Amino acid sequence: MAKLDIGEAKTTLLKEWFEGQAEIIAQDWDTFGTPEVQDLPHKSCDGFHCRINGGFQIRGWSSLYAAEGSGCIPKAIEPYLESAHRDAFNDWKAEAFGGPQRRSTDRLRRSQDTIEDITWDDLDEGEQEAASEYEWEYLNEGGDFWFVIRATFYAADNFRNESGEDEVHFLAGVNTDFTHGRDKGLEIDFSHNVPVAKLDAAILHTIAFDISQRLGQ
Repeated sequence: MAKLDIGEAKTTLLKEWFEGQAEIIAQDWDTFGTPEVQDLPHKSCDGFHCRINGGFQIRGWSSLYAAEGSGCIPKAIEPYLESAHRDAFNDWKAEAFGGPQRRSTDRLRRSQDTIEDITWDDLDEGEQEAASEYEWEYLNEGGDFWFVIRATFYAADNFRNESGEDEVHFLAGVNTDFTHGRDKGLEIDFSHNVPVAKLDAAILHTIAFDISQRLGQ
């Protein structure tokens, strides 16, 4: 695909907008450093068939552990974090109460409870502390995710073009492909097309506001 030339002034405007968004992502969501503005490819190579005409993106890296610690938790991550806490607590209970030599198995026999029935409130202070430490270690073992903001260029003759004019497709979301960060894990919270002819600072300001609202903060 040929690279779409949107003009020097609009290119500068868009890159500066992305630099500003990178700083906002780093500040509002406490990512691991400020993400860099990346050029999107427009050429096919080595089995990769490019169907776009260039563009820009930023990818802000975070993790379940970091999000929990900072309190900066986007809406898309909430169910994954809840699931991770539940799985970690169940794993801890299996280790703490599952073996015949465990101190608390007598209490289980007296109460006729099963391990699955034990709740956080059933634990004594020492057990709660141990379970909490286990959960933090569990979260720290994986669960990387990425905040993605992207502006993809589509020339007027690109089969993905929707307006019949040269256009920029903006999207933003959270990538929950926790292992590799591939696009199949991208949960899109914002999507909007803007003809290049109408791209200006006012539209970018509106898009930035909408993205901040959609991401959950």
